[in-house]
Amino acid sequence: MIASIALPSTSTLQPFLAFLRLEILRVTRNRRFLLLTFGFPLLFYLLYTRITPSQGIVAGSPWPVHFMVSMAIFGAIGASFSVGGQRLSSERASGWTRQLRITPLPPFAYTLTKAIAALAVTLPALIVVAAAAVVLDDVRLSPATWIGLIVTLWIGSLPLAALGLVLGFVLDADTAQIGNSLIYFGLAFLGGLFEPSQAMPSVMRQVAQWMPTGRLGDLGWRAVAGQAFNPTDALVLLGYAVVLFAAVAWLYRRDASEEHG
Repeated sequence: MIASIALPSTSTLQPFLAFLRLEILRVTRNRRFLLLTFGFPLLFYLLYTRITPSQGIVAGSPWPVHFMVSMAIFGAIGASFSVGGQRLSSERASGWTRQLRITPLPPFAYTLTKAIAALAVTLPALIVVAAAAVVLDDVRLSPATWIGLIVTLWIGSLPLAALGLVLGFVLDADTAQIGNSLIYFGLAFLGGLFEPSQAMPSVMRQVAQWMPTGRLGDLGWRAVAGQAFNPTDALVLLGYAVVLFAAVAWLYRRDASEEHG
């Protein structure tokens, strides 16, 4: 598996970078991307911080700061699913992936490009939600905390990028939209992004602890509250990333075998 996901050699680096640029441009010009990545997170941030009653201090931080982290992660889910998910399902159905396999790109370049593109478009999603919190609620953190928060959430979103690719390979073009939407919101609710964990029933709190969104949220909430880093959060996210990217590699090979079979 390691050889199949290696970075492209020097001879194929130029077409790889060209394809990566094309992929990012295609995604960012899509209205669905703008809605999932910026529209929904900003809308919910406004609803939960301006219309609903204040939650006071949550997990060591004022409610606007706590919910800023939640909606930044929500935007990261949307960005990841905009690159994989329904788009990948449609491209498989149209034969686009089959055509790319006969180009000079290395064998795994398609999904590798998707993963990198997901990380690339996740970063502005995090920054936009953070900027909204600063402008709308005068959220103030130290420069070191801001940098640590954005970098932590960005790197920690790797499992979300992998999950988006898995969904793109598993779901067909007809079921991808509803499937992605259910998992998109399901990850947010089950991970405790819309409701503080202390307000959730005990069973739901246990579920949230094992969701990638819950663990990523805990990393972010601890960062803004000045609390100690929890290595279990990172280990759970790493485990998700390894398993999901291994699944992506297997699904990619299965697709290639079916096309040649």
